[in-house]
Amino acid sequence: MAQKLSSGCTRAQRCHGIKASVDGKLLFEAHGDAVVVRGTKTGQIQQYLRILDAPTDPNKNALGEKMRLEMRNAQLRAHFNALYKNPHPEITDEKLLAAHKTNWVKRQVAKYAIPADHLSHVTSFALHPTQSNHLLVATADHLIRVWDIEQGTVVDTFTVRAPVVWMEASTVDPSLVVLVLNVTPKLERETAFYLSKNEESKKSDAKIRKWTVNTHGLETTHWDMVAFNLSKGVVEELITETRHRPFVGAAMQQRSSASSPYVNTVIAAGGNEVFYCRIGVKNTGDAAPRTLRSNLIKHVRPLSCVAIHPTSDEAVTGDCFGQMQVWRNLDTDNDPVPSKLHWHAHTVGCVAYSADGTYVASGGEEFVLVLWHLESGRRHHVPRLSAYLTGILTRSDGSGYYVACRDNSILYYNHITSTRVWQVGCLARYGLSSAKTLINQHMAVEPWSQTLALQGTSLIGNIQFYHPLQDRVLTTVALTERNQVSRTFDESPTRTYATQIAFSAPSRTMATVTTTNGESTLRFWTRKSDGSFEVNTDVDSPHGTNTITAVSAHDKLIVTGDDHGEFRVWAQVDGVWNCRSMSQFREVPIGALAFSDDGSLLAVAYGPLLTLWDPQTNALRSVLSYPKDAISDLIFSGATTPYIVARTPSGIYVWSLLTCTIHWFYHIPVSCMSVDKDAKGQLVVGLTTNRKGNKDIVGHVIVFSLDSPIPTAIYRLPNIDIQDALFYKQHLLVMDTISQVHAVGDAMLVSSLPVTIEAESNSILKQMYGSWTTTDVASSKEDGKTTSSSNGMFEAPAHVLPPLRSLYRSFLDTMLAKAKEGKVEQNKHQKHAREEDIVISPSKKVKVDEETPEDTYAALKKVFSKK
Repeated sequence: MAQKLSSGCTRAQRCHGIKASVDGKLLFEAHGDAVVVRGTKTGQIQQYLRILDAPTDPNKNALGEKMRLEMRNAQLRAHFNALYKNPHPEITDEKLLAAHKTNWVKRQVAKYAIPADHLSHVTSFALHPTQSNHLLVATADHLIRVWDIEQGTVVDTFTVRAPVVWMEASTVDPSLVVLVLNVTPKLERETAFYLSKNEESKKSDAKIRKWTVNTHGLETTHWDMVAFNLSKGVVEELITETRHRPFVGAAMQQRSSASSPYVNTVIAAGGNEVFYCRIGVKNTGDAAPRTLRSNLIKHVRPLSCVAIHPTSDEAVTGDCFGQMQVWRNLDTDNDPVPSKLHWHAHTVGCVAYSADGTYVASGGEEFVLVLWHLESGRRHHVPRLSAYLTGILTRSDGSGYYVACRDNSILYYNHITSTRVWQVGCLARYGLSSAKTLINQHMAVEPWSQTLALQGTSLIGNIQFYHPLQDRVLTTVALTERNQVSRTFDESPTRTYATQIAFSAPSRTMATVTTTNGESTLRFWTRKSDGSFEVNTDVDSPHGTNTITAVSAHDKLIVTGDDHGEFRVWAQVDGVWNCRSMSQFREVPIGALAFSDDGSLLAVAYGPLLTLWDPQTNALRSVLSYPKDAISDLIFSGATTPYIVARTPSGIYVWSLLTCTIHWFYHIPVSCMSVDKDAKGQLVVGLTTNRKGNKDIVGHVIVFSLDSPIPTAIYRLPNIDIQDALFYKQHLLVMDTISQVHAVGDAMLVSSLPVTIEAESNSILKQMYGSWTTTDVASSKEDGKTTSSSNGMFEAPAHVLPPLRSLYRSFLDTMLAKAKEGKVEQNKHQKHAREEDIVISPSKKVKVDEETPEDTYAALKKVFSKK
């Protein structure tokens, strides 16, 4: 019923980075339950490798898993309780400080929540050692699948005893694949059971267990490195077994020296230790184990990343203090002494060697790519990247680097020409709270490119124009002209974000309200012909010390409302935007603003009161009041229907502008609503049930025709917590609370229906109400001259039309064709949208007596003249 459109890396998948095909034409990146395949020429997505079948949970101990998760959350809460620092030392109220601490700890723990669909997530992937068009993909349900990239199908499947968090195949020994298995869940279940015992029972247990809090993205506290035989599909031998050393990464070097019995070298970092192992070849049919030679190197600080030299016995690591260590002569039995490289102020996020091994690239929280020349120690900086650097991949031809950032973007940087060749990305806040992703709590549609304007993750504030059907960001607009500055020590960095946004298509203007350290700024942007935006007018503190709560735009007018009940009308004069007027009805916060489609009315919500204004004169036209709850959203239905829809926390209300009364209402706690103005008044509302219950949450999307309170469609979306819903290009889109975009239902049903319906879909609407009848368009083409003139008569808003008694003669003149213009065939007036059309026999057709226009005028005049 719902198809997920957006994709992005999870916390764990950001640790995997990106990989390229052998020929260098494809890039691979893990996005949730899929591997995204991109072309290296432009970076655009070419393929999704995704399993649609529901995974099977390999864990059969449900009670043990429940105890583990409870213990995990308790340990995380204790960990963040110890880390909490009061950001407001001037506040001495203990209750207020305790509430702030509780909320902060709750937010931190929520960042480490395990997704409901985690079993289908990709945990690692690697290139096939012999088939260039195959890819090895491991998922959390303990499976390793071999994918055919060109066909997008699975050709083989293997099962292992634990999730694979890292793997690499040997090109020198094609049967060898080195795996790192995450045995943390299994051991934590045993630890949770042990810690739940009383003290007497613990004394009788010979093995003392302790819990290690691991906040690394992979959450691999206990891990095993094994040699997997790809030909047989079995694990051959254990390489190393590590406990209480959080795994952060590994790298593999391919060797083919005739003088050495070792064909591969693997280096792994866990905690503050570096594990270095040389692996020998194993001939086919040889029963003896592989030759292994390993070395363990300890560092003084926890490590964060690791990379290995492409040819020599050398490796580089990064630690949590921003220092990098270059380890040389690792093949010797002596403990190596590393040389240090230090520039980063925070944890080193990723490192990579150049193709020839003379340079090392590094990056992290400073938004800077640093290129180190190892022999001389010189550095070259590439500043102002879009986000935290999470992965670096060196091109095989040595012509640059692919850089993965935390905002789900990939940059191709050519260090030879010092140019950024391309940068592509998906939704930046994928997986994060949609309360911050949605600007003014709605998926605002940019009218020129028909993209969604959503909040980015940049510290300086940026707006992403995201195309949901293509799952890519077309362009990004920076809200401020300054560089991102990383945090100082443990302090929070200065962040700018957009709180309101509105678009005016005729004036090619975008209005944004941004907030930085509590100070707001209203900016008017002009869209240029190339699709970019430039600042036209910048207004600091547009409402003084008040906070702007709503913005709406129409033609060359933009209205802003604040939390003290004042709204200001901004107009463009001589190319510059100025405040033209201001008004206030009551000194209560304005909950919503909306213009009618023709701009003749401005609706302003003052708590439960709906006020209607003339925006040209600021004259109050009417005040509508019924619900007791404050109105949080307002939408006019469009030019063809005389309604305005109001949403409150307790329900939705459809007001008629002709009678100024409620046409219909529903008392349901909807979380969002939207109107398709191109579909003769379709209203969609979304709500979620079981949010506070023990059962799984269920989202519900209900579609109405504004003329009737009877739903035309109802969709049930399990495990989707709805934040907003929107009609978009004949699709119905839903964004959940973790910024994932879904397409819901049948596009034919929920979008503006085309005039010709070839066949009716087997939707929930058909099951509830059966088929429907629609007008045939073949006849409308013939009647185009007759109907076009009548349409223009009613293009004005319904509330300003003259009485019907004064329109009937003009209306009938346009509707009744003269006899000499010909007759319209009766069998082309209607058709039934069933799969089997009903054919009426000519003998059963009823002859209708012709009626002269004069008789019709006389009859209708009596009807229209009645008072």
